[in-house]
Amino acid sequence: MAKDYHVYAIDCHGHGESSHNSSKYTGVAMGEDFVWFIKNVIAEQCVVSGHSSGGILAAWIAANAPEYMLGIVLEDPPFFSVEPEEMQNTFVWLENFKTVHNFKNQTAEDDYVVYHMKNSYLWGMFGDIRKLVARSTRNYRAKYPGEPLKLWYVPYKWIHGTLYLDDFDRAFPETFYTGSWFNGFNQEETLSQINCPSLYIKAATQYGKDGVLYAANSDEDAQKVHRLLKGNEMITIKSGHDIHFEKPDEFIQIMVSFLNKIRVP
Repeated sequence: MAKDYHVYAIDCHGHGESSHNSSKYTGVAMGEDFVWFIKNVIAEQCVVSGHSSGGILAAWIAANAPEYMLGIVLEDPPFFSVEPEEMQNTFVWLENFKTVHNFKNQTAEDDYVVYHMKNSYLWGMFGDIRKLVARSTRNYRAKYPGEPLKLWYVPYKWIHGTLYLDDFDRAFPETFYTGSWFNGFNQEETLSQINCPSLYIKAATQYGKDGVLYAANSDEDAQKVHRLLKGNEMITIKSGHDIHFEKPDEFIQIMVSFLNKIRVP
C-alpha cells in the first residue's frame, strides 16, 4: 500500500508502544484521540481502515469527524456481537476475553503466553495436544523470555497472535469482558450517522460443532451493518478473522479497488 499511498499504521492504546493508560480504554476516548491525530498530523481528508474492534473505531471516527473522511474500510468488525451479553457463545469470548479475565484473577501463573496456551479454547479442541503445546510453550518461554513464541511443529499462522501479547495491556480486553469499552457508544446510531463511502469486508460466517460462532458476525448482524451504512459495499471472503494476514493479496486488491472507486488522490 505504501508504494502508492501515504500509510499511517497506528497502535491503539494498550497495544504495542502506544500508552498503556486504562483511562483511554473506551471506544469514545480512543476515537477522540484518532480524530486528533487526523486533524493535527495528517491534516487532510483520509481513508480510515480498521480491523476487528478497530473497524468499530473507524465507524465512530467517520460518524464524528465526517469533514475528514474520504471513506472507511471495516475489516470484519464484530458489530452487535461484541458486548458481554452478546458474546457468551462466540470464539473471541471463549478464546480471549474470558481467558484474560481468568488470568487476571489467579496467581499461579505469571506468564500470560503460557497461561493462554494452557487454557486456550482453540487448542482444547485437540484434546491432549493442548498439554503438549502448553508444555512446549513453557519450555520455550523459560529459554527465551519475552521472545515471540516459536514451536517447530506448529504452523506459525496458528500462533502468530502470541507475537503481540508481551506488549499488550491485559486491562484492555477486560473492558470488553465488562462492557465498559462501549460507554457512551451506541453501535446502531453510529453506523446510521455515516455518510462517506464505506466498504465492509466480512470473513465468512462459521460455527463450530458446539454451536460457537467462530466469525466476528452472524449473517443476520452483518446484514444489519450493511443496511445501516448508506450505499455500503459489502464483500464476504472465505477466511478467518485476520483477513489481511490470511489473504493479504486479496485484501490489498479489494482495498485498492475501493480507493480507485472513490478516487483517492
